[in-house]
Amino acid sequence: QWHHHDQLNEMAVRGVPLAVWGGQLPGQLYATVGSDNLQGGRLATAHLIAQGAKRVAFFGDPELPEINLRHQGYLLALKDAGHKVDARLTRPAPFVREAIEQEVERLCAEGPRFDSVFAASDLMAMTVISTLRRLGREVPAEVRVAGYDDIELAQHFHPPLTTVRQPIAEAGQALIEQLLSQMGGARAQPILLPTTLEVRE
Repeated sequence: QWHHHDQLNEMAVRGVPLAVWGGQLPGQLYATVGSDNLQGGRLATAHLIAQGAKRVAFFGDPELPEINLRHQGYLLALKDAGHKVDARLTRPAPFVREAIEQEVERLCAEGPRFDSVFAASDLMAMTVISTLRRLGREVPAEVRVAGYDDIELAQHFHPPLTTVRQPIAEAGQALIEQLLSQMGGARAQPILLPTTLEVRE
């Protein structure tokens, strides 16, 4: 989906059967299959807070539909816990290793103060952890980190990564079923799949 909402809508208007992995957006004419990103963001952030976090930073680009929903869940969890939202703790880093490293370095050097990070993907979380260690910060003793996706590497990382699991196998099946139903004449329907929190170290 990424930034292609308008182009996807144009394809749907032309009657092209398509099913897209992504978030549900206003005015959407095409079918999406995706996990509940809002709930996922809420689960990860609430878990960090339950572990004692007071200042949770968010890493990810809210301009992307799915990441925006994860960010909204992050904000809801902060409000649920009565924590003041500090916009400076939202770090709009793209999915590029060098950019993530620079953003972690900038946050550590310039502030604001933080004691945990919710990263919008597992690979982003792993880059955050590696950079924090290089800067002399201990994870999770000083900074707790949670990711998103539950890729295979997450459980084998050191420390094993707490993350939000997306039901990828179920999503693949739903994407194909949605496509086949449209080819048979059915209307495009968005499908929202549940997310779960995989608690590790």
